[in-house]
Amino acid sequence: MIWAIGSIRDVLNYQTGEQLNDHIDFIADLLGRIETKKDTFNEEDYNKLYTDILKKGLTTLPVTQKAIDKYDND
Repeated sequence: MIWAIGSIRDVLNYQTGEQLNDHIDFIADLLGRIETKKDTFNEEDYNKLYTDILKKGLTTLPVTQKAIDKYDND
């Protein structure tokens, strides 16, 4: 479950507000899946959640312009 929460945190961290506005219902659904399963959330559930994130075109890696602007110290 921690990996799933971490992946959602990364999505929130690396997308712009406009991108998040377009996917707010999807993100709420992801959180709902975790809440529904609670302690029974397993690796299979995580793999499905992460695959759905990728299929939406959202990134969990700091490769977006938002992340570059955040971490660029030049």
